[in-house]
Amino acid sequence: MKSNSVTVLVPTFNRANFLLQSLTSILGQTRPADEIIIVNDGSTDDTLELLKPYEDRVRVLSQPNAGKAAALNFGLKHATGDLVWIFDDDDIAALNALEILVGLIEEPDTGAIASRMNFWRPL
Repeated sequence: MKSNSVTVLVPTFNRANFLLQSLTSILGQTRPADEIIIVNDGSTDDTLELLKPYEDRVRVLSQPNAGKAAALNFGLKHATGDLVWIFDDDDIAALNALEILVGLIEEPDTGAIASRMNFWRPL
């Protein structure tokens, strides 16, 4: 069976201090994403500047600030993958998260999946 293509969709607003760590965890997956879209929802921090080194691997879309739901809807209009992994700008994924998620969704009779999460806070 051919594996589904995956778009990772990351809405962000003024979270440059977290975004690069999230992006690093997406780019380091054992099963690479086929497309990564970051929707800049009107950030006024240095989000766009920090993303410049990743322009060859990440598609960055920008819109005026309209909230997370609007950013997700905007990004979904541009997603080309068979599957979409919504990834918050402060999330960090286990190295094999996408591989596991795609494997699960490709099982017969699976329509949607959710994953476990751990909360942490810096000391």
